[in-house]
Amino acid sequence: MVPPARRQLSTLARAFLARFFENEAAGTTTDAREGFFWLIAALATPGIFLPLWMYFRWEAVAELGGPAALHRTLLFDKTIYLGVSTVGIVLLSAMIWHTLIVERRDALILGALPVRGRTITFAKLIALAGYIGMISIGMHAISALLYGFGLSSIERWALLLRFGAGQMIASIALNCFVFAAIVGLQNLAIAVLGPRRFARASSLLQVIVVGLGVGVLLLVPAMVTSAPLLTVAPAPLDRAIFWAPPMWFLGLNEVITGTSFAAMTPLAERAVSALALAGGVALIAFPIAASRTMAAAVEGNVSTEGRGFGAVSIWLTRALAFTPERRGVLQFTMAALARTHQQRLILAVTVGVAIAMVTPAAVMFLDGSNVNAWRVTNWGQAAPVSLLAGPLMWNFITVLGMRAAMAFPSELGASWLFAVAPAPMFVGRNAARSLLTVIGVVLPLALALPVWYSVWPWFYVTPVAIAATLGMLTIVDAALWGFVGIPCAKPLATQRSGLTSRWPGLLIFLYFYCYVFPQWQIAATQRPGWWFMLIPPTLIFIAVHSGSKSAARANGLSGDPHGYLKLDLSVSAKQLRSAPHA
Repeated sequence: MVPPARRQLSTLARAFLARFFENEAAGTTTDAREGFFWLIAALATPGIFLPLWMYFRWEAVAELGGPAALHRTLLFDKTIYLGVSTVGIVLLSAMIWHTLIVERRDALILGALPVRGRTITFAKLIALAGYIGMISIGMHAISALLYGFGLSSIERWALLLRFGAGQMIASIALNCFVFAAIVGLQNLAIAVLGPRRFARASSLLQVIVVGLGVGVLLLVPAMVTSAPLLTVAPAPLDRAIFWAPPMWFLGLNEVITGTSFAAMTPLAERAVSALALAGGVALIAFPIAASRTMAAAVEGNVSTEGRGFGAVSIWLTRALAFTPERRGVLQFTMAALARTHQQRLILAVTVGVAIAMVTPAAVMFLDGSNVNAWRVTNWGQAAPVSLLAGPLMWNFITVLGMRAAMAFPSELGASWLFAVAPAPMFVGRNAARSLLTVIGVVLPLALALPVWYSVWPWFYVTPVAIAATLGMLTIVDAALWGFVGIPCAKPLATQRSGLTSRWPGLLIFLYFYCYVFPQWQIAATQRPGWWFMLIPPTLIFIAVHSGSKSAARANGLSGDPHGYLKLDLSVSAKQLRSAPHA
């Protein structure tokens, strides 16, 4: 007979593991599980197609230079694969952020049952291990087979097991390191700060994690170009790029594979040490954090997530809203964005990507490499383009990201309140526009304008600042094209976004908006003059603003189910009494 404690552990582990397959935006559990398999397919795609695409190149390199040249070439492909895998696991961890810890609801529900706290903790750890194990095997198994068969067919079939094992073990070890590091970071924060303070810092930590993941993606080209340096002796392992985790596990891959590059052993040692350290911190911090969470839940000492944004939310509401209707919508929107899981995830990704995109321009400004005289060498070839492009990149990314977050419903079951409450048609649109303008226009300009005016003449900067402001406001109106109703309170309609067909156009537009547009501004200040430079942005802004507003009005009047909720039960009792009886 199975002891009761073991049955409890098994039952709770299965329940916690099933929690990873839950999705607040999915209609049923089946939909969420289908989404999990699509996620596995997406994460495994780079590892499947990379060896298929590179096989013939490997074969040609081996014929010309032998096994040594082949393994030097493989460093490029393995670095790309490990870098992309790191980004995938970071973003996946951000998606399931709230399930990586013992949550307050777990403590409230299970704390009233005859279950030991350590049973809950061990069950959660087992579920975490099972989830990352399923993700890692599904993500890397096919890739390891393709690498093993492809390389052993070129070199020797006797090396099939070694090639496959090197790819599989190093990739899974990298997944476990990233996952353990994030779990350890969360639970260490809970253990040190306590559940109440962690609830306030959780969003910031999520943004930092996503930003680091995007930073790794931006570092992939630098890692790929630095990988050949590992084949020379002595290799410059003190360079900063070789402290990136994908480079450590590249060394582990090569050591298991059996390559003769001397630099791989120190990198593999770093990988093993980092994995042991991350795993140790996670295993030590998790029980402490779980114990504090369960104790705080019983004592009623855990604040709701997002309460730290209360002061900012109140200040923004008072500053941006002058009517009770808009004030209520703005308060609801900011509360939904700060507290609801899917909105917080989108915002974390948005802010992380925006910071990663703007950081190079900021670094170049701090080291003085993009602070030059205002000059034009050829048409549009001007030195300060990166400083002018920084606010535009922030504007484009944050406006589209927040617009996507507003499209997700917070709680559809409670949206009847907006349907029966009388309010002007554009109250939700105006509240959303105010919030997007503050975050996507006012904030970047407040940081950029002092820098611009400190390094360049005012008679150049002023017209450029006006043109940039018009461009940013145009992006806000374009993002709200046809939008009407209450943000975070409408049914999600992914088919209406058209991202599948529009994303190439968005990338092309990003290039023209953040690179060609600043170049044109600089050139136009020289010839024919600043007055000419302001004409096109002004006309484009007027056209987009008018079109966006007209499309929103059309959606509101037509009863669009994804637009304005027009059911109005606001007839007063006095009107009902005065109405004639049928």
